[in-house]
Amino acid sequence: MKLNKLILIGLLGLNYLFANQTPNEVINGLEDTLNQKESYISSYPNRSSCYYECPTLKEGYFGRIANIDIKRGETQCYVYNSKLPDKRVAKVSNVNQYCKSEYNSITIEPLESKPNESMSLQNFEDLTKIEKKYKNYDDVGTGREFINLSKYMIAGLTVDEEIIDVPSTIKYNQVTLNAGYTLYPNSIVENENKSLLDELKSIVNSVRTSFQQSLGIDVKESNTDTNISIENKDLVSTVKGFLTNSIIFIMNFLNEYNDVMLIGKTFILFTIIPITIGMSVLSKITKQLSQVSDFDDIAERIILGVATMFIFFFSTTNIKVDDKENKISQTNFHQLIRPVLYKGAYLADLASDSATNAYLKYKLRDVGLAPVSTINEISLEKEKINYEQAKLISLLNTCTNIYNTEALKQYMGVVTGLNQTYPPSENLKRYSSQIGGDTYTNFYNTSFLKNESFIKMNGLYSVSSCYQFERKYLENKTELKSLAYLIKSYNNAKENDVIKKQVEIIANMQYRNNAELGFTSLPMLATTSFFIDNIGLKGSFEEEQREQTIKDYRKSSGYEIGATAEGEGWIDSSINWSFSNIPYVLVPGFDSIQRFTETILSPLKLFPTKLISLVNDVSNNVQSKNANIINKRSNNNSVHSKMINQKPVKQNSLYNMASNFKNLVVGTIADLAEGILDALIKILSIFLAILIIKYLISYLPIIAISTASFMVIFFYYFMIEIYYLAVPFMIAFAFSTNQLEHLKTFMKVGLTLAFKPLLIVISIVMALFAKEFFETINVMLINLQFEPMYALNEASSFSIGSFFDTLGLTTIKGFLLIGNSIIGVFVVFYLVFNGANMILDIFGIREAVSENQVIGNVEGKTARWQNPI
Repeated sequence: MKLNKLILIGLLGLNYLFANQTPNEVINGLEDTLNQKESYISSYPNRSSCYYECPTLKEGYFGRIANIDIKRGETQCYVYNSKLPDKRVAKVSNVNQYCKSEYNSITIEPLESKPNESMSLQNFEDLTKIEKKYKNYDDVGTGREFINLSKYMIAGLTVDEEIIDVPSTIKYNQVTLNAGYTLYPNSIVENENKSLLDELKSIVNSVRTSFQQSLGIDVKESNTDTNISIENKDLVSTVKGFLTNSIIFIMNFLNEYNDVMLIGKTFILFTIIPITIGMSVLSKITKQLSQVSDFDDIAERIILGVATMFIFFFSTTNIKVDDKENKISQTNFHQLIRPVLYKGAYLADLASDSATNAYLKYKLRDVGLAPVSTINEISLEKEKINYEQAKLISLLNTCTNIYNTEALKQYMGVVTGLNQTYPPSENLKRYSSQIGGDTYTNFYNTSFLKNESFIKMNGLYSVSSCYQFERKYLENKTELKSLAYLIKSYNNAKENDVIKKQVEIIANMQYRNNAELGFTSLPMLATTSFFIDNIGLKGSFEEEQREQTIKDYRKSSGYEIGATAEGEGWIDSSINWSFSNIPYVLVPGFDSIQRFTETILSPLKLFPTKLISLVNDVSNNVQSKNANIINKRSNNNSVHSKMINQKPVKQNSLYNMASNFKNLVVGTIADLAEGILDALIKILSIFLAILIIKYLISYLPIIAISTASFMVIFFYYFMIEIYYLAVPFMIAFAFSTNQLEHLKTFMKVGLTLAFKPLLIVISIVMALFAKEFFETINVMLINLQFEPMYALNEASSFSIGSFFDTLGLTTIKGFLLIGNSIIGVFVVFYLVFNGANMILDIFGIREAVSENQVIGNVEGKTARWQNPI
């Protein structure tokens, strides 16, 4: 019995925590479930059509509809006692199978996935073909293995003689692999050598074919021999071109450094180790003579010392470099740690493949190329939602006929919500000044009901059910917009060959880079993602949705921010854009760019001068022609010639006055036009400089993630080589101090180095997330942050001061937006460069020497001087 009570209490507690219900509601719900049929229900309606109604209740009870689940055809009802119509006693339900069948029978005409035999990307399913193609890209035959860049780098830095032919590599200064290994995947370039005559023939045939096709002539393709001789084919490998000489240099260094290492090991063997052993023996003797307790385990130190000597100290492998005595010595630990490093790089390569698949699938869906099965599901869901909407409209019309919606809306505006009509629950509390505390509201009275007979009416739609209908309708409406956009994007993408070609290029290049370069190719995917977002390949629906969300937020709250702040209309949007982009003027380098653009536009200043010169030339020509006409007339008419000759001075003076006036007007206009044009050129140069700065800042994440990736990958391989060189000298530290602790530390560093590539991949993925975060969430937060400021300024009486306050707020908002962009660049850089160490710090297993300490940690360098010796 006690156990049952404990179980019941536990269930009640879980329901209270996770179902947002009070204990009383949970208990009532359990009672309703157990007793609804026996206590309250008389019978269930037997309908031959779809109808939503409560079960037939026993005498003395009536029901109000609590909610309707259209998908299941279920009607949930509250049960009330006829004598106490305000007290709910139970909750019952009734399922109409016809309604359920009607919903489930909704179908659509599904789209068929057309098979695509080519390797071009036409739909989402084609991405799998491209992926599988590059799964076999590195299959170079039985008994042979392709070495990608990530494995090749480890093999070269740790001098893996199983893979690399070390003597030949050093001798010929070219990376040479042993039999069974290759740096070349299944990639061939065809270098077809054509003569000049062949090129001319090709051009003529192309022109002729285009002309015939323009005339509607069916042109049959000629069966030309396209086979290219094997002599004109070459293998292609990016691995071969990456850091080849650097790896060879390291091998040469290890070859020459080998004698130095042997001298150092000999010095350790005959000095430090004997001294350490002697000091340990002396310590034992003195403690024995002094009868001091000694808890040091001699057996442990001896066993670990011998094991350490054989694992870390003695050379077990000597790689001969040439016929002389030159060689590269390696210990057992070199042979043991190398497979672990290979495994870490392999896991990072798999993680890089996973990131690539995830990104490409995300991008395909983002531009609209979703799977056909998904589009069919979306279309079916859209039809089902439309069916629900029709039902919900009918239900809401019934609610409108029952309740006084104006009174409810006014009351709900005080109690809860914005522009809400119906209450979400009958048990709403409201503070009452009369009783000095909270009180419950009774919605079933003549204040909210249109008819008093509705109070005890059986099957009445409750106010909370009307709330559920209204909310479900609005949620469906939002969902329909999203589904309509997805279907529209799919249709547009199917017809847009440019988008498909761009995604196809990204997929082929990234899958190939993954196969050849391993995890080191992931930065290329990250930088590509920034670029394709900037060129507009990414869908704009989310951005439009964010803008619409701000407008809806503003409208639902019932406040205004002013036309200038909102940026609506040509004039206001221009003012808003200008002041929000003023911060870009303060970006370093803006002056130089502005002067450069002004210099490019400066030839426009010559336009007024050239125009005036043209007008003068035309005017002079016209005057000259008029004078010639007058002279001809005067020569032909002797009577009038005397009259004309009698007033030459007067006529010339009129021409001179007109000419001077014309020159004055034209000159004034020219000076005015030149001044206006000069001002317009300055404004235009500033405008262009702002656009250039914005463009450059939009590409800063590419620079950040590229440089950070290059640095973190370099320091990873750098740490591997340092670790490789430090192995033989581990014995000195092991014997000088506590052997076990140093061995643990050394092994921990090796393991963290082995799995560092996997953490680098995770860091780059998180950097992509950070980039999206700063472009979406932070921008929304900045916009919402300025909404109350704009609203308060708009609420004040209009004045010149409030107008300038709006412009000032717009400028400050611009500062925050540009600051957000620049901070996002630093965050992306930091995550890529230091993300792996951050992950290790979380678990407290960060390696003893990290990249940050290698390149200079000021705090670490100065901390040793803070404590006295």
